[in-house]
Amino acid sequence: MFSVALEGNTIKCINYSDHGVTAVLGGEIANLRWQAQFVDKKLFDEQGTQKFKLYKGSSAADKEHGVDGLSGATLTSNGVQGSFDYWFSQNGFGPFLAKFKAGEIK
Repeated sequence: MFSVALEGNTIKCINYSDHGVTAVLGGEIANLRWQAQFVDKKLFDEQGTQKFKLYKGSSAADKEHGVDGLSGATLTSNGVQGSFDYWFSQNGFGPFLAKFKAGEIK
């Protein structure tokens, strides 16, 4: 589950509560502290390009558009990134959010 602010660009909440990964590494996807890193991150840049990304190592992260991925759980982190890449692209909610931000949808 994703929640986005009314301006259509700021993440307000994520929740991965149903997953099929091991509890020790990938299971951290359900950790509320990890999920809290996403709050107030931006999905798109000024041109409307999807920029959100999970990074390996927090020092490499774009602080505005990304968070530190799950250490030791590369496949799970890739799955989370894939969900963002899909749902906020032209195949997912990208066109809706663009129209919403442009004031075409109220």
